[in-house]
Amino acid sequence: MAKKFEFDDEFEYEDDYSKPVKKSSSKTKGRSTKKKEKDKTPKQKNKKSIKIAGKQVKLSFVIITCLVAFILFIGIYCMIALMEKGPIYKNRCKGIETEITDSDLETAKASIIKDYSEIESIDYEIACKQLKIDIKVKSGTSYKTAETIGEDAAKAVDTAVGLKKAEKSAYSTLFGVVDEESQYEVNLYITSDSGDDYPIYGTKTATSEEFGYTLASVKDDESKQKALETKEEE
Repeated sequence: MAKKFEFDDEFEYEDDYSKPVKKSSSKTKGRSTKKKEKDKTPKQKNKKSIKIAGKQVKLSFVIITCLVAFILFIGIYCMIALMEKGPIYKNRCKGIETEITDSDLETAKASIIKDYSEIESIDYEIACKQLKIDIKVKSGTSYKTAETIGEDAAKAVDTAVGLKKAEKSAYSTLFGVVDEESQYEVNLYITSDSGDDYPIYGTKTATSEEFGYTLASVKDDESKQKALETKEEE
């Protein structure tokens, strides 16, 4: 039997073909993709964590701001309450020789309403050393009549308290000075539904015999400024 002739090259090719060839299988690609996804996942988680943390910081800031504002509000409220009712306010009121009572105010109110039909409403209020008188007069009442009503409203309180008139004065020491201590100051606020002169501001200090007035039509700048300052203090 004749021997089959073989080329040396065939062995080489067989050797080459017999070697396993590495192929990029789909599994390998899948593993590579998963690995990339795994590499990306922590970064995405970090971004989400940062966003959540940022929202939490903002929420905490809002809560803290609201809390601080609330505490400030309570503090201011307590301070005002102390000024009105506590020691600070009482020190400002120190020196009142004779106090005006609610009964005195009621008596004065009844008296002045009886004397003037032009009065639509009138209210008295005591604020430390201030006697505040708010009057509303009927339409058509002149500003001169309104001023007279205001002054007589103060005198009605003076009469109701019953102190002796000071020398050469239309008022008692209730609206004057006692032992170098100023007593009550009178502040008038007069309104009407009609009239260019309304509202009218009037002030009588403890050291003055006369009222200073300012009208809406502004006839006296100095009195106007005084009235505005008094209104702001109220």
